[in-house]
Amino acid sequence: MEFDLGFGFADGDRKLAGHAATDAPFPLAPDSPVMNAEGVIREYYRSLRAGEPIHPFFLAEESTVKVGVFSAVYGEAVADSLRAQTETTGEWVVESQALSVTDRGPFATFADEVRLAWTDHEADVRHRFETRWTGTLVRTEDGWRFVSMHVSAPRDRE
Repeated sequence: MEFDLGFGFADGDRKLAGHAATDAPFPLAPDSPVMNAEGVIREYYRSLRAGEPIHPFFLAEESTVKVGVFSAVYGEAVADSLRAQTETTGEWVVESQALSVTDRGPFATFADEVRLAWTDHEADVRHRFETRWTGTLVRTEDGWRFVSMHVSAPRDRE
């Protein structure tokens, strides 16, 4: 079932485990231990679009890694980098095209194809990419957290 919420994406990017998409706030906080891994990923996408802090979605450990289109950060630098990103960017478009999540008990893996766009306010530049995402979340006492996320964009071959 698809939902058109007027945000330029379908399939209820604000949907949680069989619940119909609505304009109401997401029903559970990302740190709720009862939220499933897919719900956390979709909430991450929503938070990114809304310009809300996204660093709490990542486990604060030295082994955490976040690879983006332009950079890679590790450990404690992940949270600092994501805070800076939230402060210096805006007008995010995050359109999930093929989210696939596998819950393996204590961890979950995911892959997605995502239309991604944002404005870098410091450089006054608009970026647009067709991206591929993969990653791993772990289940903690506080809910699901990303321990790895890789976002890539294909380049033209010469």
